[in-house]
Amino acid sequence: MKNLITKILGLFKGLDNSEKEIAKSRIEISLEDFERIETIQAYLNENSRQATILNPRKETNSNTERSYMGGSPNLSNFEKYPKCDSCESSLNFVLQLDKESYPEFYWPTNKTIFQLFRCPNYECPKASSLDFDLKMFHYYFENLTFKETNLTKPKNELADFEQEVNFCLFSKETKTDYNDLYYYSSETYKALEKKYGEDLVEEFYEKHQPIQRTKIGGYPSFTQNEYYPTCECGITKSFFFQISSEDNDGVENSRDFSGEDFWSHHGIMIGDVGNIYYYICKGCGEKSIESYWDCC
Repeated sequence: MKNLITKILGLFKGLDNSEKEIAKSRIEISLEDFERIETIQAYLNENSRQATILNPRKETNSNTERSYMGGSPNLSNFEKYPKCDSCESSLNFVLQLDKESYPEFYWPTNKTIFQLFRCPNYECPKASSLDFDLKMFHYYFENLTFKETNLTKPKNELADFEQEVNFCLFSKETKTDYNDLYYYSSETYKALEKKYGEDLVEEFYEKHQPIQRTKIGGYPSFTQNEYYPTCECGITKSFFFQISSEDNDGVENSRDFSGEDFWSHHGIMIGDVGNIYYYICKGCGEKSIESYWDCC
């Protein structure tokens, strides 16, 4: 990475003749020409990953789907309805993924089902911690059945709470996700602005940055400072999953039928339009999974 930063910064000291011609005028150079510069292409190649965008869309509830968001959870692997270990509130179901549909997710050996729940209690002692705005609980299971259970969600008697998640189905798509140029090297970002102009660099930045949506893989779309936790073994953990408040195809200032701001079909609001990021040390496995959240 250091070598690539050095090469990019070299754009401003030792451009070859063709690159000098491109960079003569900030006004005339196009984004396409900028992207053709060899060192910029090298940066994009080194800082791109494939991400699975889940695209949750509100639908009618179903008892036969294997991967979905909100609605009624499949509780066939539970002996009792899951509750928050801090405030004893019955958890809101967030989502379920199955390995066959999402092999790119992180799967411990012999586990094929992932379920995620969320404490709805805004007054929970563990709310607004470093790890989450509202406490999250994840579970892995070996398999899934559709047997009838007698488990029902105990009613919460809460003064201030988050509504249950709307039932959504996923319409997944694979997209190329890019590392955040400013976090990669703020020195490089500022040098590019100086050489090519703020407007061009901003256009490049908007096109090549982490996707702000619920997704598997790619890069975290931080709204605040970059954060990657360190495992107890000393290894920096890898980002593998993100839940986003902003899941509306990136349409800014969208409105629902009542005229209110519309950010997502699922209805989860993480702080002020924020995200929850999940990390794993693959050497240490499932026990090392942790989350972090931020918002605007």
